[in-house]
Amino acid sequence: MIEHTIRVRSRTHFGASPRPDIVAPILAYAPQTLQNSLRMFIAGTSQARGRPWKEIEKASDIRFKGISSGKDDSTILHFAAPTLWDAAPRFFGQLHLMEEQPDTSLTAFDITAQAIKQIARRDRDGTLFDSHLLGTFKRFRTPLGKKIDSFTIEGNKIPEDSPAVIDRELIRSAEALLEATPIPQRARIQGKLDMIRISDCVFELVLEDGSRVRSILIGSEITSLALFLNKGVVVEGDAVFRPSGSLLRIDAEAISYSVDSDRFFSKLPIPRPTVPKGKLIHKINGHTKSFASIFGAWPGDETDEEILALLAEAE
Repeated sequence: MIEHTIRVRSRTHFGASPRPDIVAPILAYAPQTLQNSLRMFIAGTSQARGRPWKEIEKASDIRFKGISSGKDDSTILHFAAPTLWDAAPRFFGQLHLMEEQPDTSLTAFDITAQAIKQIARRDRDGTLFDSHLLGTFKRFRTPLGKKIDSFTIEGNKIPEDSPAVIDRELIRSAEALLEATPIPQRARIQGKLDMIRISDCVFELVLEDGSRVRSILIGSEITSLALFLNKGVVVEGDAVFRPSGSLLRIDAEAISYSVDSDRFFSKLPIPRPTVPKGKLIHKINGHTKSFASIFGAWPGDETDEEILALLAEAE
């Protein structure tokens, strides 16, 4: 078990005697945050899908070891966490993240720290978070009240001079990335099924131009894809995007052999233009009105393009 700490800094300097309501949210949120970060690191999705992952549960089986005080009267919460290798050597030792082999000396805290740093620098092409994980970090807004300034994750592979900090600025960064992330959209994509990973229902498509697309099979047994291996296939499902608009993954619901006419779909999905969340201004007859005044009157079956056209006409 590897030692990690979460350092809580506050204006009231609680030290080794914090109020219960200060540490309770951290102890409550930490396990789920670690699990979601691990899923994202391994499979490219932070949401639990399919069978429960015993390996993820073992790797995030952290233990609370106690509380101490830092030199600045910060509150230091002590934890012990297994490495990936110690948690599930067979699973993590044979697991390939596409072309890369994960560092099995990492812990769930190390992986979560990497995700936090991507979010903090607002990396719009980040690979260690999705919308669901951004929402997970937003939950820390509650304990980051008037009495708490930040939580800092330290230990093991996290550099001492570059710890992972959860503070109000991180919450703002998570919200900004969520704002910029296109909504998932239905997609049909054609390629050669190049790789199947039984352990987490991940498979990979190679498109005509050589692009590789990570996909996750939803609602079916991954072994059903064995017949399609190294064959031309068409996958249908939801395209999930990064804040930059680049494709993160395909949540695949159906797969079949492709035909010549399907080559049109051998290209990366592109998100449709959308009205920025929180910035949609409804204009009727040339006058801006409150949402309440048009509630129930706005049609619900228009495409994003049609809504944009209507807004343009209203200018």
